[in-house]
Amino acid sequence: MTAMAQPVSPLSIGSLTQLTLSLLAIVALIVLAHRARVAILRHRNRELEAIVAQRTRELADVNTRLLDLSVTDALTGMKNRRYLDLCMPEYMADALRRHESLTRAGADPARSNADLLFFLLDLDRFKEINDRFGHAAGDRVLVDIHELLKTSMRDTDTLVRWGGEEFLLIARNSSRHEAASIAEGRAHFMAQWGIWSSACFLIAIGFETIASIAVPLCTR
Repeated sequence: MTAMAQPVSPLSIGSLTQLTLSLLAIVALIVLAHRARVAILRHRNRELEAIVAQRTRELADVNTRLLDLSVTDALTGMKNRRYLDLCMPEYMADALRRHESLTRAGADPARSNADLLFFLLDLDRFKEINDRFGHAAGDRVLVDIHELLKTSMRDTDTLVRWGGEEFLLIARNSSRHEAASIAEGRAHFMAQWGIWSSACFLIAIGFETIASIAVPLCTR
């Protein structure tokens, strides 16, 4: 004899519905908690990325300042000889590229401001200033010379303290045919600036390897 199926009581259906709703609520809470955690982690990651980016910029700034200090003469503020070691390969490569480009175009590089010129400035009898007025006065003269030369330099020019009272002026994008006039102009420009009262010495400016100009700097 076949057994008859027992009808499901309303209580059982209600319990099943309640259980289903409870499970859905738990799943929803888990999903919401997961999304909240992901949002928090993303926010923390953005904060950490911002901190890392800030620290990276600060480190880059410090490195830039350290590099600038390492290639700068502490007394005068000019570049030093280490600067030449770092920049001369770039300067020479740039001049070579300009020469090659102009030559291919049929132009004369020597007359197209494509040369890299060097002017060595030497203060003769500078020791007399130190002996007569003291080393502090001599240091002041070196600083004043830098400040003076800066007023007549182009953005592409660089002034390097070569030695004690020797300076190297690097003139990029220039013409060798103007070297003599540039040197003479610098010397006379300095001679007319009366910053060294009661002092007299010579400034000699040599360029390339075959010419030099000497002009007295004397205000007495």
